[in-house]
Amino acid sequence: YSAVPADPLGSPTLPEKTTEFALHSIPAWIHKVALHHQVNPVSVLARAKSLYAEQKEILDRADIILTTCACARDSRLDSTCLNITQLIVDEAAQATEPEAFIPFHRLASVEPNAQLQPKHRRVVLIGDHQQLGPVVVSNTQALALSMFERVAKSTAPILLQMQYRMHPSIRAFPSLHFYNNQLVDVYTPPRRTLHWLIPEGAARG
Repeated sequence: YSAVPADPLGSPTLPEKTTEFALHSIPAWIHKVALHHQVNPVSVLARAKSLYAEQKEILDRADIILTTCACARDSRLDSTCLNITQLIVDEAAQATEPEAFIPFHRLASVEPNAQLQPKHRRVVLIGDHQQLGPVVVSNTQALALSMFERVAKSTAPILLQMQYRMHPSIRAFPSLHFYNNQLVDVYTPPRRTLHWLIPEGAARG
């Protein structure tokens, strides 16, 4: 690596005295990036750490953070989420239960001395277990039951009855068979005619 002249990432390459220990202590993905761009891996590591610090600073100033369940474990959120009070998991019925538990770790990380009581913290799961559930490619279906469905079976979830998307004739089946006929149409289908098929000047009945 010491023979690489210039670093496109903006950091000067290190001299040949870069120790073998330093190179071996760098993560494998850093080596792959350095090899791909023909730059010194130590400078890539330095740039990665700089970006990490910049991103963490931005997250520390944020009032609302959007992330996937898996990325909620990212270490850049460690200081940001110390005083988290509201956790909303959208499409919760499509997440496996272990996956849905990851952001719960952030809610539980409230410091003991923080001015927050348990009643001030809230978790909202949004989803529909009557639709597509977690996609599990396995011989066992142990993970097929989502946290949302497990909770919905033991409590009375809030049903959003107003539907804005489907034509009433399409809505009728799922409403009857999955939602106890509780869906209410807000969508009003427009009156459609085939006037463009009628020849000009033809009599209209």
